[in-house]
Amino acid sequence: MPAVHPPPFSAACGSSGRLLAGLLLAALLPARGQEAAGPVVSLPPLLVETKGGPQWRYGEAPGLRVLSCCDDDTSRDFAERNFRQQEMLDELVAADLQMSSSAPVVMILYDQRYRAALASEVVDEMNRMAPHSDPSATGVSGVGLVPHLRLSDPDSTEIYLLLEDKAPDLSTKGRRLETGGGYETLEFSADYVAMLLDGRTPQLPPWFRAGLLRLYQDVRFDGSRIEIEPFEWLPPADGDFLANTLAFGSELLPPAEIFSPSVLPDGSDPLPVRARAWAAESALFIRWALEGRGHPRREALWRFVRQASAAPATEAMFRQCFGLGYAELAEQLARYLPDARRELSWEAPPAPKRPWLGFHDATPAQVREIKGDWGRRVLDVIGREHPQLLAGYVARARQTLLDAYAQGDRSAELLASLGQLYFQTGDRFQARAYLESAVQAGVARPMPYVELAQLRLINALGPSRSRLGRAELGATLAPLTAARGLQPALLPGYLLLAAAWQHSAARPTASDLAALNDGARLFHRNRQLVLAAAELDLEAGDPSEARGIVALALGSAPDAPSRQALLAFQAGRLAKTGR
Repeated sequence: MPAVHPPPFSAACGSSGRLLAGLLLAALLPARGQEAAGPVVSLPPLLVETKGGPQWRYGEAPGLRVLSCCDDDTSRDFAERNFRQQEMLDELVAADLQMSSSAPVVMILYDQRYRAALASEVVDEMNRMAPHSDPSATGVSGVGLVPHLRLSDPDSTEIYLLLEDKAPDLSTKGRRLETGGGYETLEFSADYVAMLLDGRTPQLPPWFRAGLLRLYQDVRFDGSRIEIEPFEWLPPADGDFLANTLAFGSELLPPAEIFSPSVLPDGSDPLPVRARAWAAESALFIRWALEGRGHPRREALWRFVRQASAAPATEAMFRQCFGLGYAELAEQLARYLPDARRELSWEAPPAPKRPWLGFHDATPAQVREIKGDWGRRVLDVIGREHPQLLAGYVARARQTLLDAYAQGDRSAELLASLGQLYFQTGDRFQARAYLESAVQAGVARPMPYVELAQLRLINALGPSRSRLGRAELGATLAPLTAARGLQPALLPGYLLLAAAWQHSAARPTASDLAALNDGARLFHRNRQLVLAAAELDLEAGDPSEARGIVALALGSAPDAPSRQALLAFQAGRLAKTGR
């Protein structure tokens, strides 16, 4: 199922106060003078097609698809700002240290003039699902529309936003100005940045993820300028005098403790203040590495992160990247601390020339395919937060996609969306039929391939079988092999690969084992995958490979149970193999 996240942008209201995207749009509120029966429920839109609805426009650029009923200039300006936000983020963390996807980001941009119609669709659906219910019995006083939302599968992202068209205005001196569309102050949210970091493979070292997200709390993008606010050990909302004293009563944490997994980032550390101190000092280190005219240490930082993603960090690795050891780093961080309490800022390089984002009237198939896939992605949040409305959202999403199919659309994306919708709702027969067609059509996202492999494996094993035949094994492995040619790499795909071999009477070939070991290195913080790969390595007579991936996993174990399981395997199965 798709993961559901807060919006990709966070709103910082400017002086004009016109940022509609930051508002919750009320669709149904109590009558004046009537006491509220309960809270206002926030719901994502249905995005259904109705007669007399907006005129949809469609545009494409590398890495982006846009379906918009806004003015073309507004849509183009917003897309440009999205590209520019990404370039500003690349100033903090190299592009290759973020998630890469073979699929473009899809945006659905709604003109704010249609917000009332969107709200009415949701209210009508609620009434259709419960036409005779007493509203006061639900404990809900009204319904509100979520103004913008990002819905992410593991391999792709779709974004819906309500925008205000840009418009001409006059300044106080009578000059004609172009006023904002209400989105100029939107910035990438910390949650969106976390998704980009978490989706990167090989997985980033925990200290870099924690430190970068801690630092990002203080980052602001102003035009082409990156501004980082003065450093504080703990954010004002989290910190107090006692916490700061406990964390930093004497001296900084030694660099070896910053880069080692001795602090557990999953929150299970027995000293939570120490874990926050670790994240804060990781942020201080990253800030130090970004400091200076021309960023003389930034490339060294990124090189160190790349190497520490593939092997446990060592002082020799650090010295190779920075030209100094841990003791010298500790001295430099201590000397840097007073400077870190001042603002850090610099100008980003000019935006590169981009291909023109042209728009044309969207075809009915394009509208239904994109809006139908949105409907599929939103099911997870509806099922979790408003299960009484799930059937209605499922029906609308399915009908939208099937309407496109009935009109002759056989695009790989539509077939994949239909297959994934049926997969999510438990109809394995229909899911497999559409996913088979999507894979045959060459859909450019890896998740449909992984879901097809899962369905083939389930069908092959059945309720009573425990072993795969050679043909069944090949049928399961084929889509997983194809998925590995797409981005991002997916943990479920490698877990399925391990499961297929564990249920096979055949032995994996050297190339099969190499693919599985590659997955264990990419996802070395997943003990299930690492231990499965190591076990298959031992069965194949390659204890050296097993030791290597277990050692890598131990160097970045995310929690105490993972570390204990890896140590037990090392002391048990690996110890029996000798050296």
